[in-house]
Amino acid sequence: SANRISRIAGILNGTTNFILTKMIEDGMAFEDALKVAAKGIPSEELYTKALALIESAANPERFYSSLALSGKDEAVFYLSPKYYNQGSEAALLAIAQMNNRRAINVLLKAAETDQSYLKRVIEITDATITDNDRKSVEYCKALDKTTDPKIKRSIVWSLGNIPTMNAFIKLGSYLDDPDLAYPAANGV
Repeated sequence: SANRISRIAGILNGTTNFILTKMIEDGMAFEDALKVAAKGIPSEELYTKALALIESAANPERFYSSLALSGKDEAVFYLSPKYYNQGSEAALLAIAQMNNRRAINVLLKAAETDQSYLKRVIEITDATITDNDRKSVEYCKALDKTTDPKIKRSIVWSLGNIPTMNAFIKLGSYLDDPDLAYPAANGV
C-alpha cells in the first residue's frame, strides 16, 4: 500500500514555502495560493515560471490560470489551441480571466455555445482597446453573436457611447426593435 504524506516541512524555496503556508495556515486551495504568490512576480518571469510548471506537471491544467496571470500575448497563444483543439475548459477559463485584447476572439468563439462570455468580451474591449473604430468593431461582433436580450441591450448601450460611423449604422438597425429602440436611439 502507498504511503500517505500528511505534511511537508523544510525549506524548499520562497515561493513554495509561501504557497504551502497559505494552504496549511489559511486553508487556501492550491490554485488560490498560487494566484496570491504570482501577484508580485513580473509578467515575463511569471510567464516563464508558469510555462515551466505546465511542461513538467502531471496535471498541467492546474497551472493555466498562473500562465494567464502573466497577461502576456504569448499566454493567449499558448492556451488558445488547448481550448480550440483539445476542448480544455481550464484553458478557456484562464483566457477569460485575462485582460488581453488577444483573448477577445477566443471568447467570441466560446460565446457560440455560452453567451455569458460576451460580457467578458465587452469588459476586455473596454479595458484594452482605446481606438473607437476598433472598439465598435468588437462590440458589433459581440452583438452579432448574442440572442440573449439582456446581453444585447447591454451591448447596444455600450455601442451607443462610441462616436463612430460603424456604431451609428449598427445602432440604426435596432431602431425598429421595441426592446432596443430606446438604447439604440440614445446612441444615434
